[in-house]
Amino acid sequence: MPAYKGKVADLRLRLYRELIARGDKFYHWLAFADDISPEDRLRPETALERFVQSA
Repeated sequence: MPAYKGKVADLRLRLYRELIARGDKFYHWLAFADDISPEDRLRPETALERFVQSA
């Protein structure tokens, strides 16, 4: 419903941030929701970045 669009977006962003804080990888699925702005998205590490950090 259009009346709840802002509230749904707020709750989805709060869930997204909570998942990141808990280390839950499900945040990757929410990252592409239309109401999660690119500024709020956590860019996942690439395999190369993980390799360099572990070396």
